[in-house]
Amino acid sequence: MTRGPLILTSPAIESDDEPASAFVGQRRMFARQLRWLRARGYTILSLDAYREMRRQRQLPPPRSIIVTFDDAYVDTATIAQPILARLEIPATVFVVTQKVGATNDWSTDPALVGGRSSTGPPSEVLPPGASRSGPTGGPT
Repeated sequence: MTRGPLILTSPAIESDDEPASAFVGQRRMFARQLRWLRARGYTILSLDAYREMRRQRQLPPPRSIIVTFDDAYVDTATIAQPILARLEIPATVFVVTQKVGATNDWSTDPALVGGRSSTGPPSEVLPPGASRSGPTGGPT
């Protein structure tokens, strides 16, 4: 292997009050993509496992993938995490720490047109104390 794992940057996942769009993925499609990767022999690594491999100067297995989420929207915990846990797939969530327990304001910023809910209300970010580790990998 001459390169590292692929990074699957997952979008926000649709909730009951927000339909899928270019920046909000369908929950069924998300689960189907993960099952497809497993069925095709991809190794899904946690970011922590990959970092440890690099620290030990080991190469990851061929066809490795790391699953990540940006922004720590509530749907990452309420919709994506149960799917990840059921499929036993690790994931890393990158948190906008200044927004924990608040709503995002970047999706209503005209400079960021095309972001999540750019035509609707800001999306809720995970509440304080919601971070956890477990089936979804390292700190969320």
